[in-house]
Amino acid sequence: MAKPLILLSSRSSFNRYQESIQYAKEHHYQGIEWYLEYYRIPSWKGLRIKFFDTIRESNLPYSFHAPVSDVELAIKDKTYSKVALDYLKMYIDFLGEIAPADLTIHIGARRIPVEELSWDNALDNLKRLVEHG
Repeated sequence: MAKPLILLSSRSSFNRYQESIQYAKEHHYQGIEWYLEYYRIPSWKGLRIKFFDTIRESNLPYSFHAPVSDVELAIKDKTYSKVALDYLKMYIDFLGEIAPADLTIHIGARRIPVEELSWDNALDNLKRLVEHG
């Protein structure tokens, strides 16, 4: 059985991801989970490649945590849940450039009242996301 890793959950903002790598190394973390709430993966390929190259060059294991405050697959409003689905599909496409990579997502994040959620939307969107990725 493999030993679990102790990862730093990064809350980097803007282009300060190098600071997270330095902090993880200085404090002997064994990897970084890139929390994408405050720092989003750049859609501009040049910046994205720079970000991914920096991650690779760190030689630290990595994973990613999807945004939670405005990306909700289970929201009742189908327009908004479709936007969330398309956004996460974009992230899966981006992460294909640094594969293999894990992406953590949540349903019902940020204390959204259950009355505003649709489990049918959640299941349908999760199925579509898996088919995409």
